[in-house]
Amino acid sequence: MLVLESCPSQTIELFLSGNIPADMVNSYLKQHSPNMQARYLELMLAMNENAISGNLQNEM
Repeated sequence: MLVLESCPSQTIELFLSGNIPADMVNSYLKQHSPNMQARYLELMLAMNENAISGNLQNEM
């Protein structure tokens, strides 16, 4: 969580490069850090709008 808060863009790039499903990351953040979930969704949308699933778009 600390990494996402201190380096959000780099952390999301790491999630993307590691083939970690965005829905899984979003679900984790939703349960454990709702404030960071919104930031994560905003950054995901800004960085890679075409790769965002319908589920993540609905979360916005």
